[in-house]
Amino acid sequence: MEDILPGPVSQEVILDNSYHVSDAVWAGVDRGPLECFCGNRSMRSWFLSDAQKEILHAIGFGVFANPRLILQTDARLVSALVERWRPETNTFFMRQGEMTVTLEDVGYILGLPIHGRSLVGDAIDNQKDFFQRNWFEELSTADVDPAHTRGGVRYTWLFETYGADPGPDPERILIHTQAYLFVVVGAVLFPTTSRNMVHPRYLRHLRRLREIPTWSWGSAVLSYLYRGLYHATQKDAKKISCCVWLLMLWSYERFEIGRPIPDESRGSYPVADRAAPHHSLPHYRGEFDGVALDVLSWTPYSEFHEMEGDSDGDHDISAEDWEARYAGLARVPLLHYDIVEYQHSDRVLRQFGLRQPIPPSPVSMTRYRQEKEVFLIQWERFVDHPEVVVAQHSLDADDTGYLEWYEHISRRRVGKPQPVPQPQYSTRELFDNLQAFQLVSLFTL
Repeated sequence: MEDILPGPVSQEVILDNSYHVSDAVWAGVDRGPLECFCGNRSMRSWFLSDAQKEILHAIGFGVFANPRLILQTDARLVSALVERWRPETNTFFMRQGEMTVTLEDVGYILGLPIHGRSLVGDAIDNQKDFFQRNWFEELSTADVDPAHTRGGVRYTWLFETYGADPGPDPERILIHTQAYLFVVVGAVLFPTTSRNMVHPRYLRHLRRLREIPTWSWGSAVLSYLYRGLYHATQKDAKKISCCVWLLMLWSYERFEIGRPIPDESRGSYPVADRAAPHHSLPHYRGEFDGVALDVLSWTPYSEFHEMEGDSDGDHDISAEDWEARYAGLARVPLLHYDIVEYQHSDRVLRQFGLRQPIPPSPVSMTRYRQEKEVFLIQWERFVDHPEVVVAQHSLDADDTGYLEWYEHISRRRVGKPQPVPQPQYSTRELFDNLQAFQLVSLFTL
């Protein structure tokens, strides 16, 4: 079979691909599915009363009122998406153009607060002392010792202490709910490669219930996701720790690939409460390499836009959360403690129903540590005046030449086209591999 180059032709955007997993895949080295760190098994058994669920809905965390929805992770789908992620632009290089997860997706999929203060704070010198001083109720030294280990607060202690029915006492209901939120934040939104603890720094954002919605949880989650994807693109990476749940749901909304959505569930909100089938990594890779323009959805939330004026609608996103769309359109920095990433919405305007011209160069993040205060000011300026950012996008933008330009600067193909092998025996894995090979060959230009 004739060899076909994956791109790019021009090094205008991708200056070096030697570090990237796609380079290894093209060379015939398949690292296999990544290990996904998102969620904690004890969450499936966490008791949440109706009163606790009401609190979660009231502060913008209503999607987590059913903890059984959180753990359905398709590592092979996540791995296939990682292979198309470009840290240079914080976008996926798909066959039809760039796509990415934006703040609009965070708002419509998870319903988290977006406009607000960035999740930043001073470094903690003594984590154990910080935990004891900032926990939701008074703890003795004897209480702290089994709760805190080097690096964080143990999930086992949290579940054993707060995972049961809090009873009718309002104070206990509140404390148990805050403890559950602490687990959600550490295990789902900002997971690490440790499956047994959560960093105590998030307590400063959860101690006062009324202030929880004033923090920009959405921008912090997206910043953390972008950084997790960056680390996962490295050739030698074996794990990914970020909100992969958000990534999977974003993919389900945009593509038919691996989509689990039954017809009768369309129109429900938030869109997170759906389940997933699983295929092999070569299957997903082949599908993304060969995906056709008519099987993806650029604007999956149009149905919700039409319902914004319906006061009778039962939505977790309130009337003022039109902010999700404004935030998605913004070219803004996203902050999470020591992480600063940039949302380049001007590269994915088709996701907002706009024409896509050739975009400007992405913002350089080589000095993000030194310029963190500047990025923080930029975010605060956006929160104060979001309409100024949106006004920068023209409805009459010239999209002439975009696809030709994209063809030259992108790496649009990950898997090398392969002849279809003859099966020796029938298994689901082999069937998926065969189908992937056929898809890559069929859509090769």
